Amino acid sequence: MTCPLPRRALLALAPAALLAACASPLPTPYRLTAQPGTPNPGPTARIAVREVGIPSYLGQAGLLKPSQGNALNVYDNAAWAGDIGQQLQEVMVEDLSQRLPNAQILASTGAIGAPPDLYLELQLLDFAPDATGTLHLSVQLAVRPANVPPQSPAWRLKSLALTAPGATSPQGLASAMSALWAQTADAALPLLTGSP
Repeated sequence: MTCPLPRRALLALAPAALLAACASPLPTPYRLTAQPGTPNPGPTARIAVREVGIPSYLGQAGLLKPSQGNALNVYDNAAWAGDIGQQLQEVMVEDLSQRLPNAQILASTGAIGAPPDLYLELQLLDFAPDATGTLHLSVQLAVRPANVPPQSPAWRLKSLALTAPGATSPQGLASAMSALWAQTADAALPLLTGSP
């Protein structure tokens, strides 16, 4: 025979049940992914992708949603699966490894400390959707031999501005960012191979 809970016990459990019912669901994690590209046979160099510089507004956990003017809004219950700057570096390593199969592409901050022949450096200036859901990427790229001082004229530099539609949902934003980042890898190839 079961005994009903005393009224006092039921009243004590009510606030806990109410809090549990009001708790927010855990955010869905999203990540960037490497995209296929056309393999390029050269070079055979060891290339280190440096830590990617990002604007401070990208350093938050939330995914940016389309916004107007200077407003920055994030999606509810959606978050990056890890640090976005680190994801950008890791995905660039993957994108370039697929495009330059004869080169050794490493993250300069990774566990493998082999000395590189070339450094690829990237500085994001903008990577956010506008009010229509069009994603805008503005990035500076630099390639330099590892054995020359930073003040050397051997630097190869490029600025890039790209857009992609579809950044109107968390999944759409992650997909559009992955696509534009792969296009950035394509734009880095001439700098890395020395072709015009």
